Amino acid sequence: MRERGILFSIMVFLLLASLLSLHTASLSHDNIYRSITNENNAFRKVADKFSNVKNNVIVLTTSEKEQEVDKRILPFSYSNDSNSIAIETGLPVRASEVDSYLSVLNAFRVFMEDTNYGNAFDSMHTDINTLLPQTWGGMDRNVSFLVEPQCTRFSILDENTLLLDSGCADFNYLSHRKEQIVLSLKNTHDFNSVACNFNGLGTCFNDDFNAQNSLPYLNVTLDAEECPSCFLAQPNIRGHFDPAMAGYIDVVCVGGGCTSEPIGMDFSGATRIDFGGQRIDLNMLVEFDSDITGLGFNDANIGVDNRDFGIKRWT
Repeated sequence: MRERGILFSIMVFLLLASLLSLHTASLSHDNIYRSITNENNAFRKVADKFSNVKNNVIVLTTSEKEQEVDKRILPFSYSNDSNSIAIETGLPVRASEVDSYLSVLNAFRVFMEDTNYGNAFDSMHTDINTLLPQTWGGMDRNVSFLVEPQCTRFSILDENTLLLDSGCADFNYLSHRKEQIVLSLKNTHDFNSVACNFNGLGTCFNDDFNAQNSLPYLNVTLDAEECPSCFLAQPNIRGHFDPAMAGYIDVVCVGGGCTSEPIGMDFSGATRIDFGGQRIDLNMLVEFDSDITGLGFNDANIGVDNRDFGIKRWT
């Protein structure tokens, strides 16, 4: 009888031990599940905030309606379809427009980095590095924007220069299927001479687009409708050109009494337009050989950091 009591006690002990083990395993499983859930939530929150900051600082929307918001602060206007982008601006670009754009970005930066306001509600640290406008003590007004995946960088350099060049190692000028540039001259100008050099020839070509030609096609129009003092023998320069060779267009005034500074356009491996005189209107359309997947400001780096979980996202 005593042995049966001992056996029963042992069985009860084993049963209790098993139940305790199952309970401990269940608690451990719950803790692991909560830990994974919390970490996944932290990853999602960091990713969401990173995306929000990136959309406000870097990304230029491809939505036609939302572009109206971007245009209010950008130093140029733009539009796009699947494989082309159109840019409208003046040259020289007004320094005040570049400063205003950078001021808006930096005002957003200050708010997002302020731990008392921008980060207090979510405990995440935000870091934004970008150019400072002159009114904030900055000295660099050279801003650039990137077209992806073509890696074409559109830059405004010192207000007097517009540049389309390589934004990364994958850049290929031959991806520019067509470039159309319209320069609208004003009654303050007096241009009377155009000089060109393309494909080893010192002449201004005037050729139709050939779909079988893989070289980029250039179409430059010098619109002198509002310039009664401009006399240009060939106001339209167009044709396929080899960007590996020297290629340029110089628009100048020759003779006594000239007031206009020269317009220089260089297409040797990149597209560069220089002009520092009385402001002209400039419209440019670049058609690529593939679809555009993204447009964005190229002179900013952002990071979001959840220090409680050690989770970071950055560009």
